[in-house]
Amino acid sequence: MSAPGLVHATAASPAASAASGPTPQAREALRHLADIVVPPPVPWTPQTIGWALLAAVLAALLLWAVGSAVVSWRRNRYRRDALRELAQLDTQVADAAQRDAALRAVAPLVKRCALVAWPRGRTASLSGAAWVAFLGAHARGGLDPALQRLLIGAQYQAPGRLQDLDAGEARAVVAGARRWVRGHRVTREDRHVPA
Repeated sequence: MSAPGLVHATAASPAASAASGPTPQAREALRHLADIVVPPPVPWTPQTIGWALLAAVLAALLLWAVGSAVVSWRRNRYRRDALRELAQLDTQVADAAQRDAALRAVAPLVKRCALVAWPRGRTASLSGAAWVAFLGAHARGGLDPALQRLLIGAQYQAPGRLQDLDAGEARAVVAGARRWVRGHRVTREDRHVPA
């Protein structure tokens, strides 16, 4: 029955060693201990040149996209102005008394849009069938037939004759002009006058 005495001796030994202090080997080991080395925090800045180059390329693309959007928005101001005018004309064609004047204002409005979008040498001299062909060539989905009839025939109508057009046909003319103003295509090649 030496086991209970052994347990008692082991239980008493840590208390005895704690009272006497650490052994010389333990003191030597404690003297050589260093604090835990904590690594520096991970920086948020890129560590390699590749990330810096990627950030520069992305910043350049963002600037280009914003610049292109601003240029496009400025370049299409004439479209916004024309659409505003067409909205006013749309309300005027509903009234039979104002219909003639409103319909006569559509052709010059379309011509002004074309003069802004293309060089004057390309569009100013066009009239009649050549003018309608030019507009149709640059319209998405072709030129509206009601607008074609107005552009070809309105200049030969006596004043006041266009008010006889019914309101549906008059609104179709304005809607066709609106579609052309919104959707006409102008390419870079179109902006240059041929030599």
